[in-house]
Amino acid sequence: MKKLVPLLLLLVVFTAGCVPGGPITISTSGEPPTINSFDASPPTIAAGESSTLSWGVAGATTVSIDQGVGNVALGGTRAVMPSATTVYTLTATSASGMSTTATAQVIVSGAPTPTPTPTPTPTPPSAGLPVVNYFTASPPVISGGSGSTFLRWNVSDATAVSIDPGIGPVDSSGTMLVTLSSSTDFILNAGNAYGVVSRILSVLVAGAPPPAGEPDLVITNIERVETSEGYKINYTIKNQGTADAGASTTKLYASTAYKASDSVGMLAAGASETKQFTGWVFNPSTPQIKVVADASGAIAEADETNNEDQKNYAIQISYNFVDSAGAAPVIWKSGLPSTDLSFGGSGGDSNGSARYETSGVMEDGSSYGKVLATHPKWVDDGYIYGYYPIAHLVKPGERFVAKVGLFQGAGAGNVLFEASYREAGVYGPVTLMFSVVDSYDSKLKTIDVPFPPESFGKQVNFYLQVRTNGPSNQDWAAWVEARIIR
Repeated sequence: MKKLVPLLLLLVVFTAGCVPGGPITISTSGEPPTINSFDASPPTIAAGESSTLSWGVAGATTVSIDQGVGNVALGGTRAVMPSATTVYTLTATSASGMSTTATAQVIVSGAPTPTPTPTPTPTPPSAGLPVVNYFTASPPVISGGSGSTFLRWNVSDATAVSIDPGIGPVDSSGTMLVTLSSSTDFILNAGNAYGVVSRILSVLVAGAPPPAGEPDLVITNIERVETSEGYKINYTIKNQGTADAGASTTKLYASTAYKASDSVGMLAAGASETKQFTGWVFNPSTPQIKVVADASGAIAEADETNNEDQKNYAIQISYNFVDSAGAAPVIWKSGLPSTDLSFGGSGGDSNGSARYETSGVMEDGSSYGKVLATHPKWVDDGYIYGYYPIAHLVKPGERFVAKVGLFQGAGAGNVLFEASYREAGVYGPVTLMFSVVDSYDSKLKTIDVPFPPESFGKQVNFYLQVRTNGPSNQDWAAWVEARIIR
């Protein structure tokens, strides 16, 4: 808690007798309200996480916190989720207008620290505004869990006066008996042509039974749902505890890597809510999904070990270029000059070759049951490509994944792998999906690229191509895998 800053004016203290309706003694004092505590926990958070402000005030009729929090009770907590480092100022004001302030800072890691706001210079009340002469409860504390108290008020220079909650418009001066079963903050609003003045009066109901038990947040369902951008992740969060849960943060992980966060509001005991991580599109290359409730630990729960659930999704293979390479309607050509090839030809054919290799070892020492071997025409800067006129309908969220490289022993190999597509039935531009150079470095190259949104819903044909960079005599190139997945 930061340094308390007393402002000015005079405090009016109201004391009441032990019996409802007892006499009210009004005395004056030079002491301002006391702010016993004002803190943020935790004081440092990451972007997207929340911190809880907590405070306790005595001797005030109104308490407010800036940065959009507003009027609050004499004591309480409030979850906040600033996007940048923020200083919150609590102002406590007595019935006579004397004020005290305190500050609490929430640091958002990675965000710049704001320039501290200078302490405002007290100004006299605005001329013409209504004056709340008094707003009291007798008694201010009700024992036994329920009971009645008299509200008394007197306002000058007001054209409209109201009291909330549950009372509404009232005269400028009056007395009202109210019966309560829980602590209540009454707000008196007095207005005229110059504006509105508000006062808060807290009536404490002592001995009321506290909420039973504790909240307990769990994830009860994870679902992959279709959207216009591709699959997204929905989740259902439930409070299976016996007390309400405050605001919290849920986080999404894909194959152990953090991907997205989602804010959850207050969740009553026994209630559940289904929400969606809107900021991340499901990637089939990371199919293990984990969702964690209260990932920032903001809620004290009955069980802190059951906040997460996970689900593994099978990869959907929309098309396999390797398995389809030798079947109609796929066409293979090499150049220069352009030459038609028959799939399955000899690896030593000077025109180049496209065939399956079932016993080869790749440059990284790995071996596979079947790879697509593609050797360009045996000329400098030669090429080979396969044309796949399959009119594939691109769905949102689909990705092109491949693994490519050179066969073991091709020490002088140096090639360019490319994949591209063109809309079927349209003689238009070819869109490049990827282009990657591979020289003999004992490593395979892995490609994982999404289809662009402009391709969604279109039927497209594909080209798989290998080009030599200079001499081609050792350009024994292979597609270990090439697939469209979702």
